Amino acid sequence: MQLNRMPSRVELVEYYGDNKLTNAIKRYPGGYYAIASELGLEMKESDTNYGKLQERIAIETLTSMGYDVKHMVQNHPYDLLVNNCLKIDVKMSRLYNGNAGSFYSCNLEKPFCTCDIYIIYLLNDDFSTKDILIIPSKFIYSNTQIGIGEKTSKYYVYSNRWDFIQSYVEFFESIIV
Repeated sequence: MQLNRMPSRVELVEYYGDNKLTNAIKRYPGGYYAIASELGLEMKESDTNYGKLQERIAIETLTSMGYDVKHMVQNHPYDLLVNNCLKIDVKMSRLYNGNAGSFYSCNLEKPFCTCDIYIIYLLNDDFSTKDILIIPSKFIYSNTQIGIGEKTSKYYVYSNRWDFIQSYVEFFESIIV
C-alpha cells in the first residue's frame, strides 16, 4: 500500500489483517487526526473531514461572538464546550435526493442527547452553507436521526437562532455557585 495521506481504519485493517493498530490509534489522544498532523499527512476526504471543518467554522463563529470555546477530543459525547457550561454537538448534512423528495439527514447517534444544543449545517453540493440550524436538544431529545426537507421542515424555525446560545450561557452562568 503506497499512500501520500493518512490511511483510513478500513485500509489499515485490510493491510494488516487485524484491528491491533486501529485500536491503538483510537486510544491515542486525538486519534487519527493527531497522528496525521504529527506525521504531516492529509486525511482521506470523507464526511468526517467535512464534519471536522464545520466544527472549526462553529468555533470561529462562536469565538468571534465573544465566547470561550473548547474543542473536545474525538469520540467525546459532544463537540464543543462553550464558556465551560454549554455543551454543543455540531452536525452537517448535504442534500440527499430520495424517491420521496430531497432532504437533509443527520445521525444524532444516541437515543438521548448528551448535549444542550445542536448546531446543524445544511450544505449545498459544493459544500457552501445553505443554512445553519441552532436546535436546543430538548426539542429532539429522543431522536437518533433528524430529517429536514429541502424546502419545508418544522426545523427551519431554528434557522440562525444564535440567540439560543446566549440564553443558555446566561442561564447556566446564573446557577453556577
